Amino acid sequence: MIIKRRSLGQGALGAATTAIVSRRAAASETPELRISSLEGFGFLPLFIALNRRLIETHAAALGLENMRINHVPLHSAVVSTDALLSGQLDVIAGTVTSLLVLWDKTNGDVRAVADMGGQVLTLVTRNPDVHSIVDFGPTDRIAVPSVKQGPHSLAIGMALDKALGPGSYGKLNSIQVQAGHADAVTMILNPLSEINSHFSTLPYVDIELKSEAPKIHPVLTSSEVFGGPTTIISAYATRRFVEDNPIKAAALAAALDEAQDVIARDHMSAANSYLAVSHERFTPEVLADLLTRQGVLYSGVPTRTMLVAEQMARTGLIRRVPADWKEFHFPFLHDRPGS
Repeated sequence: MIIKRRSLGQGALGAATTAIVSRRAAASETPELRISSLEGFGFLPLFIALNRRLIETHAAALGLENMRINHVPLHSAVVSTDALLSGQLDVIAGTVTSLLVLWDKTNGDVRAVADMGGQVLTLVTRNPDVHSIVDFGPTDRIAVPSVKQGPHSLAIGMALDKALGPGSYGKLNSIQVQAGHADAVTMILNPLSEINSHFSTLPYVDIELKSEAPKIHPVLTSSEVFGGPTTIISAYATRRFVEDNPIKAAALAAALDEAQDVIARDHMSAANSYLAVSHERFTPEVLADLLTRQGVLYSGVPTRTMLVAEQMARTGLIRRVPADWKEFHFPFLHDRPGS
């Protein structure tokens, strides 16, 4: 099931675009957008926008011709963050947890220019004695993309708080190991690897759960922890970039909205666009099937992001809880029914 974004017709998006673009003439903007992303099917809207040149099309419609997109795949949130703050990148497509850390660190200077949604994350293990979050022991090792700061670690902490009581969130920090999803699959499938568990994502989790030797089983999902589908992936930038580049900001938001319409309308076409950019070794049929899964969320409406922010504040990852989701999103997104 895909939870769709609110439809943004010419009224909503057009009004937002006009308000943004009126502050600067198109001639003041350079025709290049530098954007980074991590790996994974959660970045599907961006990959569709890149494959179909949707950002360039929307920029041209707003008066910025001959746009060039410099897409930089980076496997480290730290590297992306440093590049954004130093001006080497314009936009990061990354996790909401990284967005909130940057929002807090820069006193609100970094905010979301678009949301892309997310998908169900599944914690899996080959340890036959582990059936719940409290069964993990000191000899287990859980692969996650980002230890402590990422949404996977956050979900582990929230599950511990629910099972053992408030303040238990850090009990499994010492057994978490940073690894990209593709590498984590290789590790968990190797019985000799110390990595015996993985907080996985689509489509990698299907490979793991189909394994018979070793046998791998699920422990919990992010939907169980968060209470339903949750926005995990957003695109974010600095205030200076948005103010100096209103057309690029508006074009990116509109392009990602259009990409989400493609996902809702044509699963196979969306899958083919993803493969054209990612070059991953999955068939389009397999990826198209993933878009029918319960809990998959591709939406420009921020969903349960305040739940994430509240947990991050409780664990000390950010200094305070935002007043609401609008505080870490730029104003041209505030008309959306977020949470």
